[in-house]
Amino acid sequence: MMQGNIWAILDPQGLPESMTLVLRFQLQSPLTSSNLGGSFEQQYASPSCQIAGLKVLLIDDDDINLVIARKFLEKLGCVVSSLPSGSTSPNSVGASAASCQLVMVNLEMVRVNAFDVALRIRQSRSGRWPFVMAMTSEHNTWEKCAQSGINGVLKKPVILQELKDELVRILQST
Repeated sequence: MMQGNIWAILDPQGLPESMTLVLRFQLQSPLTSSNLGGSFEQQYASPSCQIAGLKVLLIDDDDINLVIARKFLEKLGCVVSSLPSGSTSPNSVGASAASCQLVMVNLEMVRVNAFDVALRIRQSRSGRWPFVMAMTSEHNTWEKCAQSGINGVLKKPVILQELKDELVRILQST
């Protein structure tokens, strides 16, 4: 009825390890103090405030993509680090991601399978951090990303407002 999907990922013994549910909801107008009868803004921290100071690890084997993504993230107030192009194996990423709140990975890397990287991060994370966001120019990748433990997808070319909106969506989903 909601045009969604549900699937389970099984462990080596065939038992459910995790389950993913993807639903599509209709967007509504944002909540404001006028339609709530009070001051919503004073009660809840702005998502933009949550973005400022966010520790982000960029993973991409294309230096131009790294520069653009870094500039946009820094413009939003994020603290950005990146791995050198040659050190983006899934094992090296797991250790580097531990100190970050968000890992932003390009799905179209030549030397690294981004889905393996996301799986490695999911296996090594503690608590809710880090989230994983994918960048891609491909269409219809959301379900495959969700199955791999990726929390958000950003379409390339990257647009600042779309990056901010996706970061807000990921942060509010917790």
